[in-house]
Order: sequence, then C-alpha cells, then structure tokens
Amino acid sequence: MWKKLVLITFLVLALTYSLSGAFQVKIAGASGTIYIRATGEVEGTDKIERDGDLYTFTDNINDSIVVERDNIVVDGAGYKVQGSGSGKGIYLSYRSNVTIKNTNINNFDNGIVIEDSFQINVSGNNVTNNWFGIMLSSSLNNTLVGNVISDNGYNFGVSGAGSWDNEFLCQFIHRVDISNLVEGKPIYYWVNEKDKAVPLDAGYVALVNCTRITVQNLNLTKNWQGILLHSTSNSTITRNNITTNYGHGVEFQHCSNISVIGNDIMANNGHGIDLSWSFNNALSGNKIANNHAAGIHLSGPSNNNSIIGNTMSVNADGINLEGCLNCSIFGNNVSNSRFGILLDRFSNYNIISGNNATANNWYGIGLYESSNNNTISENSMIANKEAGIALSGSSNNRVYHNNFINNADQVHVSPEYANVWDDGYPSGGNYWSDYNGTDSNKDGIGDSWYQIDENNTDNYPLMGMFSSFNTSLGYHVNVVSNSTLESFEYLESNGTIMIYLSGEGFGFCRVCIPHDLMNEPYSVIINGTDVLPYHVDCELFDNGTHRWIYFTYKHSILEVVIVPEFPSLFILPLFMTATLLAVIVYRRKQKSGFVES
Repeated sequence: MWKKLVLITFLVLALTYSLSGAFQVKIAGASGTIYIRATGEVEGTDKIERDGDLYTFTDNINDSIVVERDNIVVDGAGYKVQGSGSGKGIYLSYRSNVTIKNTNINNFDNGIVIEDSFQINVSGNNVTNNWFGIMLSSSLNNTLVGNVISDNGYNFGVSGAGSWDNEFLCQFIHRVDISNLVEGKPIYYWVNEKDKAVPLDAGYVALVNCTRITVQNLNLTKNWQGILLHSTSNSTITRNNITTNYGHGVEFQHCSNISVIGNDIMANNGHGIDLSWSFNNALSGNKIANNHAAGIHLSGPSNNNSIIGNTMSVNADGINLEGCLNCSIFGNNVSNSRFGILLDRFSNYNIISGNNATANNWYGIGLYESSNNNTISENSMIANKEAGIALSGSSNNRVYHNNFINNADQVHVSPEYANVWDDGYPSGGNYWSDYNGTDSNKDGIGDSWYQIDENNTDNYPLMGMFSSFNTSLGYHVNVVSNSTLESFEYLESNGTIMIYLSGEGFGFCRVCIPHDLMNEPYSVIINGTDVLPYHVDCELFDNGTHRWIYFTYKHSILEVVIVPEFPSLFILPLFMTATLLAVIVYRRKQKSGFVES
C-alpha cells in the first residue's frame, strides 16, 4: 500500500510539474503589447534597438506596438510585426512627426492605425492579411509613400475627416503618393487638383479641395470608402461599381455641385451615398442595394440637393434626410428597406414627388421630429408592412395626389399635429385603396371625406389612382382613373392626347389639361370612332390655366383620343391620318411585345 501511495504521489507531482511547464511555455510565447514610451524607452521587447530618435528592428516581432513618443523614426528593416488575429499592429494616437517605414505587418484587426495625429510619414510598408490595413482618423498633414496594402478584409481608408466643427481638417493628408497600392492598384488621393480625370487603374479615390474632377468607370472595393470627397466642387462621379467597402460607398463632406450619376453602389457596410454639410449636389440614376445603412443619407445640414431617379432596395432606409432643407426627392423606386423615404430631425421645406415606395418593412414615407412644411405629392405607397406614411411630431405638411394601396395601415400620425391631405377642389386629395365612398356627381372625387383623425382629413379623396405625364412641350397632364393606363402619348404634330386603357367592368377617366398645351373645347374619341363615351363632361372645371374633363366607358382594351375641336375642315383629315398612324404604331408595338409605360 505504501509503495502504491508513493507511486501515486510521484505521478501527481510529475503531472503537476509537466502542466506547470506547459503553462509557463504558453505564457512566454503569448502576444502582448510593446511600447515606445514618451521618455524614449522601449518596453516589452529587446528586438527594437534605439539610437537617439531612431528605433530599428533587429528581428521579427509577434506583438502590437504602441508609439507614445513624437519626433522619431521607427524602421522595421524588413522584419515582421505579426499578430494573432486581433489588436493593432502599430498604433499612433495624438502623435506628431513620426515615421513608420519598412515593416511587414500582418494578422491583426488593424495593421496601422493613426488617430488624431499630424505630420506622420508611413512609407515602404507591406500591410497584408489584417482585418483592416491602414486607417487614418481625424489626422492632419500626413504622408503615405510606397506602401503595399493587400489581402486585407478592408485595405485603406480615412474617417473623421471633416466633421462640421473641425473644418481645419480639410487637408487632413498632405500627400498620398500613387506608389501606394491597394490590391495592386494605385491610391489616388488628390489635394488642390482641378480639371482632371482619375485614371482607370485607381484602387481608391479621395479628392480634397478639388474642382472639376471626373471619376468614372472604376471598380472600387474593400476599402473604408469607395470614393471620399472633401471640400470639392463641380465634379462628376459616374458609371462606377462601388461594392463591399466597410464604410460608405461614396462619402461627401463640405462639397457642392457634385453629380453622382449612374453608379452601382452595392453591399457597403455604411450608407450607399453619404452627404454631410454639402449643398447643391445631384444624385441621379444610381442603383443602390444591400447596404447596411441608408441607400442615400444626407445630414448636417445638406440643403438644396436633388435625389432623382435612383433605384434602392434592401438598405436600412432607402433615402434618409436629417436636418436638411429645400431638397427634391423625385422619381425614385425604393423597396424592401426599413423606411422607403425618411425625413428626420427638422428636415423642412423639402419636396417628395413621383416616388414609388413598395413593400418596405416599416413605412413607405416617414416624417419625424419636427419635419414640417414639406410637400408630399404624386407618390405611390404600396404594400408597406407598417403603413404607407407615418407623420410623427410633424405638422403643416401637404400630402396630396398620392396613391395609398394595400398598406398594412394607410397612415400613422401623431393626432395632436395637423397636416393638409388634399389640394382643394377640383384638384383633389389622395387615392386610398380602402376608401368605400361613392361619386354620385361624376367628377372623380368621392362624395364623402377620408377621415384619418380629428386633425387630419382628406376632404376630396380620389376615386381612382393618380398619374402624371410629361409632354414634349414640358407641360404635365394629370389623369385620375380606375383603369390600367397602358401608355400615354401627346402628339405635338396635331396637338392631341392618346391614352391606352384596359380593365374590367366600367371605367372612368378624369384628365387635367393645361390651356397652353391644347386649345379648347375638346372632343373624346374612343377606338377611332366619333362615338361618345357613356358619360362625358368636357367642361367639368376650368380655373383659367387648366381644364378638367371627365368621361366613362365600358372596359376593354381602349384607345382614347382627346382632340381639340378645330374649325378648319382641312385640319380634321390631318388629325385622322395622324391617329391612324398612331394606331398602326401601337398595334405593331403590341405584336412585338412592347408597350410604353
């Protein structure tokens, strides 16, 4: 028994010693942090040799390095700074006149991080296989030359570059030489340039205090931003593919008169396009999808901007304005996001018109936190999962000529705030798919109002969907109808309107025609014959500049022609010939499978 106890005791002691030794070995090889202290000492390694203000590596280093001293040179001499998948490779905060050169940095969260620093020189480094390569934040007059940044999750970027109370950061980088490469492509970081086009081999683009620059036909990916502009004006960004950047696809700060046209901006972690304190810019015809934040975001304020004809889906919000005035949001298609269009935090006197907000997870359009005196017209809010429109803490907004169709709720409002929900008679209010009123006097407007709450009422709800069509002469023709409008044409040669309709049962059209577009009085001709509709009123209402007409019919596929009644017998055959040609063209379109929308 005693021998067994001795043996067991020996084995336990041996195992304890073995585990202790293994533990000690693990500790000896663990990753820590090396400091170059403000007093000049190197703490945490014997692999950095100091000679005055020069610090030179003598071997590879497996730890993070924090620089706390100014006016020094750190020379990696070609050795590695290698991490274990976390931390910062080389970190500078509130430093000045420091050079980091000739290092190979890999396997960190962040390769090189420079924060709130100035006159930092980063040259000849290889930064690879980190989550983020080189990051500069709120830093001034720095220089990057000859660095190779590749195979990182995200390669290069700048943040905190120009908040509104730090305008001195306008030139936050003194020089980024094109000898810097991200994934083998040069970084084009231009300061005080003008009248140039960014070369097609760019891997990253930033423009600071530039004017008349063109950025086009680039593929920009895996950086902090795709394109960064600061204090830049009168420039164009067009036909670029901007994808999978950690921050925003395109970021503006203190910019004006920039055109962002026809870009594909996809799958960025921040906003697709982000503007802060930027004015008189035009964002049009872009495809923006799958960004983690808004498709288009304006803040700051950013006033007098136009957002026209963009297509957005699966963003946190489609379009989001915070504290912005006098912006125009027109003709955008926004779907499958949180809000389709959101005005927030004192966004006043903006126009939201002609947009389609469909199947968004919350609201088609939302106004929040004292967003007042905005105009919301001619939009279609369809199948949004919370409501077509939400007005929270906002008043004196005008909401008319919109189509509210099959939303979970048509409207959410704060009942103590009053807004205007129609444009008076005969212009009318909105179309509500759940309105069950009648139209006994045949004017296209319901006989009873649409009640939202005691402070919000549509007094003139429309009996059919609202559509607005532009003509070759620049005048708009508005149509309210319960039919499907297949197409609309204005024939300038003989001054007539042609509308193609379809549907089932009985239909109606109410058409508003500017006097300057067509001479009164009018005739309505269906399917090429001079047979009157079931009911026609070509003098429904006239306000001196526009005339409203109204007619009904039995549905089929119909060609409706609205023609001025010319006194000349010579013009009538001309009209009939033009109509016949239009019908032939239309039928050929049908045979080819194409119908104009």
